[in-house]
Amino acid sequence: AAWFQVSLGDLSNRWTSTTADADGAFSLFVTPGNYSVGISGNLSASPTRPYSVGYGFFSVSDGAFSLLSDTTLDLTVPTPTNVTVQVQDALGNALSGVAVTPGTESSGMPYSYYTFQAAPGLSVGGLTYAPGGVSDADGIVVVPSMPGQVTRASAAFVLPNGQTVYNTVTGVNSTTDTTITVAPPALVSWSGVVRTADGTPVTGAVLKAVALDGSWSSGAFVGSDGAFALDVVPGEVKIEILSYPGMLSGVPNLASLPPRWRIRMPYTVTGTAGDIILPAATTLTISVEDATG
Repeated sequence: AAWFQVSLGDLSNRWTSTTADADGAFSLFVTPGNYSVGISGNLSASPTRPYSVGYGFFSVSDGAFSLLSDTTLDLTVPTPTNVTVQVQDALGNALSGVAVTPGTESSGMPYSYYTFQAAPGLSVGGLTYAPGGVSDADGIVVVPSMPGQVTRASAAFVLPNGQTVYNTVTGVNSTTDTTITVAPPALVSWSGVVRTADGTPVTGAVLKAVALDGSWSSGAFVGSDGAFALDVVPGEVKIEILSYPGMLSGVPNLASLPPRWRIRMPYTVTGTAGDIILPAATTLTISVEDATG
């Protein structure tokens, strides 16, 4: 494991660090005492980019490493596995240029806390990162993972109308090298009008439709007349109406709803057209009083 950074931190959180050479060898000089051990790096490192390339981790023990005399200790880092993602269209043809993002069981994000035994009696753990990528000409993205870390992969498909639809494969077993296939979900074009309970069109908000299991999602802006059009998978979905400034890349609040509203509700898509009727709003009045009422 060449070019990894190895660090020793004392109980006052003062750290001494060095970088392993091309053979993985390292040496540190510290005063006797108890230390935490830090390891950061990746198995595709180089002398000029020692521990910041794509796949990496930083792990720290709990200060239980006792270093009282000259010591030789080999540190072992896990060998990453590869999750090969094949991106295809509905006919099985390779799709290039599709962004793929891995996720973990604990956070659903590309990073999570991971622990391993770096040496006998020396357990280290820390935040590890599994980078995604964009599918190549053969529709392939290779995602390196700590063994068992990556459990899902999400692909962002840009439709001809400019809408982006996400499809997620769950239950990925990354304890060994594995290959999964992801394709766009089978969609229908759905349109309608978003209305309040009294029939007034909701203008300028953001509409999202999400699968109940989170396997796909799509979104669109609601027009000035409350109309929307987006591609969805028919059936039961979760609807979100957003009127939060900056919710989408700094977009200002243009909605007829009060700012900073986020409404979630179930909906069943049964055809290609259907209005969304929001529940009636209620008012919560809070009275703030002193100790005497």
